[in-house]
Amino acid sequence: MTKWMNAKINAKQKYTIIAELNSKHKLTVQTNRKYLKVIIECLMFTAQQNISQRGSDENRHNLGKISDTNRGNFLELLSLRCRDLPWLANMLTEKLGKHTQWTSPTVQNELLSILADHVLQRIVCDVKESKKFSIILDETSDISKTEQVALCLSYIANGTKKETFVGFYETKSTEGVVLYELVKQAICDLNLNLENIVGQCFDGAANMSGIHKGLAARMKECSPFALYIHCYAHLLNLAIQGTLTKIEPLRKALGQVQSLYNFIETSTKRHAIISDIKIEGKSIFKTLKSQSVTRWACHWEAVKAVLEELERIVKALLTLSKDKDVKTYNDSRSLLLSICDFDFIIGLCVLKVILLNTSSLSSYLQGKNIDVLNARRNASSLLKL
Repeated sequence: MTKWMNAKINAKQKYTIIAELNSKHKLTVQTNRKYLKVIIECLMFTAQQNISQRGSDENRHNLGKISDTNRGNFLELLSLRCRDLPWLANMLTEKLGKHTQWTSPTVQNELLSILADHVLQRIVCDVKESKKFSIILDETSDISKTEQVALCLSYIANGTKKETFVGFYETKSTEGVVLYELVKQAICDLNLNLENIVGQCFDGAANMSGIHKGLAARMKECSPFALYIHCYAHLLNLAIQGTLTKIEPLRKALGQVQSLYNFIETSTKRHAIISDIKIEGKSIFKTLKSQSVTRWACHWEAVKAVLEELERIVKALLTLSKDKDVKTYNDSRSLLLSICDFDFIIGLCVLKVILLNTSSLSSYLQGKNIDVLNARRNASSLLKL
């Protein structure tokens, strides 16, 4: 009887200990999940706002207190959350001692990668529901001179047209056959059906648009219904580029507009001189703009600034032509002679007619609410000018 009673007591104590351990384990899991949720929310915020996570000094000690150094957006946001969540500061300190704080750059990257995978899965689900989709592709090189291909998908989700970026893909070659294999593999990796591609939008380079070996032609092998569309905005850009570079007076006028920007806006002294010049009816000096190397439609802002501030520019150059510095003296006199030339004035007037109208069309073609019929009407109206 005594042995039976002892066995019963031991069993009860054992059950109580196990229950206590289970209860403590559940509490630990809940606390860790609550803690990890805050970290993920901070990372999601920085990612959604497109701001960097890292700082110049990522000291993870005393995150509950204000720091004199820049710890980066992620850690500073965590520090800010500590003011509203007092328990968070204690946990950050406690977990740092156990090396389980989950705030290191490596963990940040892992969590961001997981979040990216979830977003990509949602995109793929939407594309599958849409069934038919188009691909948009362009290549570029990053700061390390690595050639990359950007891939976007165009589809209909809940009655709304969407264009969504799905990834950068590194490539060692931009030949049509290489890009074809890359795109085909990327679409298959997303578990999408190549036969459901009904459109493909690239630039007009030979490796993209070639009728035999271009990417568009090769895509027809696996996606027979994929209609190739040369980006309309890019076509307009090429047309403007061809016009402005082939006609000598226009090319020369654009060069002089850029020279004015380089001379005036790259010097705080010269910018101050032109800003202080008073012109009747114009209280504020409109800063001169640099021209875009690739986006020719954006040249209008540079030309517009020179047209509006031409009188002030002439007066500033007259003042600077009396400067004691030899280079400033020579450059200002040279620019003054060039912009007072009749050919330059005519060139500016012609550029105004071309760029003012093409700029509005270019903006429309790149807009989110573009309509094909309206785009054709706008283009036709431009040709009639």
